[in-house]
Amino acid sequence: MVEKKNKILAISVWLAISIIIDYTCTLWFSGSIENLINNEHSLLLIQVVKHEMLIPYVLVMIGLYFSCSYLALHTLKNHKIFPVALLSIALIAIAHSFAGISWYVKSALYTNMIFTFLAVSFGLMIFCFAHLVIWKTPAPATHS
Repeated sequence: MVEKKNKILAISVWLAISIIIDYTCTLWFSGSIENLINNEHSLLLIQVVKHEMLIPYVLVMIGLYFSCSYLALHTLKNHKIFPVALLSIALIAIAHSFAGISWYVKSALYTNMIFTFLAVSFGLMIFCFAHLVIWKTPAPATHS
């Protein structure tokens, strides 16, 4: 049980740190605010940078990602889909850890690899959700 709690905390902290890595690399490697605004894919990040609200935004994202991942994994810790949920969140952390570097690498293949990690992670989350809905939703009572 302690081992699962350590895994939950480690993955949640890694996800929070990956946000810091992503945004730090994005800001560093983009070169300038103008370049970031002109070439960033995230419309939310563009608006945050334009309105000079990056620090509060990053802090909220760190708290949100940590809280959501910790809560989800803690809720599923005794369920058989726990490893799938853990893998899904780890893939998001990997994607964020390497996403900001795409400003330095500037390769379509590299960017597609990051999007693939996110797509697989999203698919795993849908699988987990569908599994919980199908197997944990009680069947309607039969009328006699």
